[in-house]
Amino acid sequence: MADPHALIELGSIVGVFGVAGEVRVHLHNPSSHLLREPTLVTLIAPDGSSRSVRLSVRSGAGKRILGRLDGVTDRDGAAALMGYRFGVSADALPPEGDGEIYVHRLLGADVVLDGQVIGTLREIHDDGPTPILEVTIGSQVAFVPLLDEFVDELLPDERRITLRPGALVEG
Repeated sequence: MADPHALIELGSIVGVFGVAGEVRVHLHNPSSHLLREPTLVTLIAPDGSSRSVRLSVRSGAGKRILGRLDGVTDRDGAAALMGYRFGVSADALPPEGDGEIYVHRLLGADVVLDGQVIGTLREIHDDGPTPILEVTIGSQVAFVPLLDEFVDELLPDERRITLRPGALVEG
């Protein structure tokens, strides 16, 4: 079972917006409403140091997402936060909806093919049209599209992912 107090990264600060201290943010899940109201997050500096701060986000022009952090009131303060990441503890996340699974609950899960554990889930890449499972198999890495034709079951409570025959194709 995943640690309920583990820090779950929600996104990062990628730019500055205007002169009043707003920042441009990248959210790993831009459709989430978690940060629409000011929320206490852990802000993580590039050097690994961290502090708690309240953050709220709003839509900007186009697909931009803008954020406001308590205590940041000017462009210089916002610029100093470039490259910072932010997150919340797992127990602060809202319950999963029907058919939803938080990625952190699957990371490290056993990957099973033909009834045998063949590896572990290392990462889920979700920056394209189809999420991709990155699976460590011994000293090798395999990539499996998260599609019904390749993945039979995602079982976060059992820490197991079952692949369908043919999911792994040698290149």
